[in-house]
Amino acid sequence: MALPTLTKAWQHNVNNAISALGSALADNRRLLRSIKNALVGFGNNPWTVRYSSSSVVAGTAGDGVDRWSADSDLVWAAAASARSWIVLRQTGVATNYELLLSCEAASGTGTTLMAVISFSAGFTGGSTTARPTATDEQILLNGANWGGAASDQATRWSVMQSTDGQCTRMILCIAGVVTAYWLFEKPANPSTGWTNPSVSYMVAAAPTIGALSAQTSVLGKMRNSSTTGNVVITCEGNASFQIPTDTVYGNIANEITGEWNMVPLGFESYTVGVRGRHGTFQDMWMGSTSIPTGDVYPNDGPPSSAQFVQFGNLIFPWNGGAVNLS
Repeated sequence: MALPTLTKAWQHNVNNAISALGSALADNRRLLRSIKNALVGFGNNPWTVRYSSSSVVAGTAGDGVDRWSADSDLVWAAAASARSWIVLRQTGVATNYELLLSCEAASGTGTTLMAVISFSAGFTGGSTTARPTATDEQILLNGANWGGAASDQATRWSVMQSTDGQCTRMILCIAGVVTAYWLFEKPANPSTGWTNPSVSYMVAAAPTIGALSAQTSVLGKMRNSSTTGNVVITCEGNASFQIPTDTVYGNIANEITGEWNMVPLGFESYTVGVRGRHGTFQDMWMGSTSIPTGDVYPNDGPPSSAQFVQFGNLIFPWNGGAVNLS
């Protein structure tokens, strides 16, 4: 089977390393700020800073000021206390599609975040002691782990974004295993009548996230009109198994070609009012759980031939170079 043809052009900021800096808080401050810098640093259609708080000074909606200019600007505190937050916008998904990252919870290690999506309304308000809100907001992480380590550890992270801004992926690895996926996506083949179609995921676990297809409690979010829905990833299979994870039928190399599966992915919602299958992910596939994180496709040539890479059991476009995990 030939490798799939990409539908998007991609920008890569990958194999980034954050050394152990002496404490989990120092590590996570540097890591989260570095990811933010990567999102706003792409050459084509980058995310933009809408406004932000350093815990000392909070901006106003639309001022465009990035107050996360130093690691020390990221301050974690309980919800009613002075803390840091930032609102990022990606117009490639929708005109006012925004992501709020708020350093909430009294975390001495910086391992938790309040992460909230506004699908199309945009955030307003906010102060040093209160996060911004949006009329269509949906919480992705509620003071939960976002992927950073709870102890002083080195990390590797990669961010990739389509040049049109429609698809953004962040993958975080600690000690060679995936600890977080962030996916902010405008899908292909959206259901007719779906206003501002998008799917948003922030999935994190320690010490490893494992096989995403097996994480039945891991949910993405979508919204149509006034209804927000929980979204699960779908892939090929039958009533009793999924191709990438079944140990008899699919979790093996093809016995005719010797090739491993790259299974296209869709998504569906089971929330009343938006139930159904609503589209497909662009340039993202699921692979066998037998394939180690960091393996590339094809794997029969020099590193420069790597067109795709597998993290956990998700497969993404790659820039042709080596893959560094730790």
